[in-house]
Amino acid sequence: ISSAEFSEVVSTYLGLPSPALLSLVGQPIPDGPTQHRVCDAFGIQLACAHLPGRGWDDHHDSILRVIYRDVVHCGIRGDLEPRSLFASTLPAAAIRRVGPRRLGIIPDLRLRDVPFPDRHHSGRTHGFLFDLKTIHDGTQHYQSAAARTTRGAAVGARARAVPTEYEALARDLDERCHQVPAADVAAGRVGPGPRPPPPALLSFLPTYPECVGLVFGAFAEASHSVHELCSYAATAGVERAWRRMGSRPEAAARAFRVGHLRRSWGVAAARAAAHLRVSRLAFVGMP
Repeated sequence: ISSAEFSEVVSTYLGLPSPALLSLVGQPIPDGPTQHRVCDAFGIQLACAHLPGRGWDDHHDSILRVIYRDVVHCGIRGDLEPRSLFASTLPAAAIRRVGPRRLGIIPDLRLRDVPFPDRHHSGRTHGFLFDLKTIHDGTQHYQSAAARTTRGAAVGARARAVPTEYEALARDLDERCHQVPAADVAAGRVGPGPRPPPPALLSFLPTYPECVGLVFGAFAEASHSVHELCSYAATAGVERAWRRMGSRPEAAARAFRVGHLRRSWGVAAARAAAHLRVSRLAFVGMP
């Protein structure tokens, strides 16, 4: 972590203004092709602005890589961004045109050995799907009454919206790729024509449990689902190695592993948010 990023992490933790922005307050920040924002002392507008580059993607990906690295190290089998997971549900013409690795819904993680609670799914499962989201201060996520008064309400609400977004995306893809009218999609039909169509995305999606949203907020806070995954990963990581860790009771090794994962993921989230602001400083003051 660079010194500038470390200063940003500490200032956010203490609720202080951003050291990197003290001399830039009041200057314009481009926001898309025609809009502008005004730079504030805490970097809220800088983080929310639509700017060129991979700022938001890098913010997301840096957290995701740390989580994936840690859960795999704990012995959980999984895939990072399985791009062809739903390609079989789409027409062959679309697959030939775009390629099977870029079609359908692409979750951030698929984990096979996580005993997550019931997610509105029964029967055999191929694993659990996870989608990581980040939210920023100054957006609608922090404007609700619950977000103002309840700790973690903003990230919790964002996490609960993920399954609905997956279903809406599945409906949209079925309409565009299978020419199914919206009313037919809502009724559960998977494709047009008198012959049975290939399995459509909307009907294939329920073969997995409800997608789990992993959400990190502007202050490195995390949704309950992140803490659930941390708990299960810690349990998996100590089941076979707690004696080698030098712990007499297994519970002590698990407590240590939980603390390690929380620290690892929390630092990753705080550092990613700080890096986002630092990497965007050059845009402050641009006309």
